[in-house]
Amino acid sequence: MEYIKYKLTGALIVAFLFLSACNGGDGSGY
Repeated sequence: MEYIKYKLTGALIVAFLFLSACNGGDGSGY
């Protein structure tokens, strides 16, 4: 169960970072 929870958490973090990069929230223009 812990492994699944770890995978889900990692997927959410990756998705959040990806969306943040696409939205240019940090102003880097990436």
